[in-house]
Amino acid sequence: MQVLQSWQTMRKFEHAGFKCLIERSESGGLAGYVILPNEHPYYGKGPWDIPESSIAQDGLSFSTPFKGEHPWKVGIHTHEIYRSMDFVVNKTKELAELMQKVSV
Repeated sequence: MQVLQSWQTMRKFEHAGFKCLIERSESGGLAGYVILPNEHPYYGKGPWDIPESSIAQDGLSFSTPFKGEHPWKVGIHTHEIYRSMDFVVNKTKELAELMQKVSV
């Protein structure tokens, strides 16, 4: 059995013009992230700066890194309910599409 490090990248892909990645925590939960470029309006912002309608639904939470972390990414976490890889990939794609609409 493979022992996971604190966060392990499980999948990388591109969608809606953004780099995306799926990570698994040592507890087994999946998180999907959209990497934001410096010129994106939400780059450097926290969840408190982003309209409520942008927050992922279905029991998923919206997150951003601590200031100073790079790359800047927004994501969804599935801490309370286990979600399949396909579910998290699809939600991450939806988030990428939302970030694309914001940047236009």
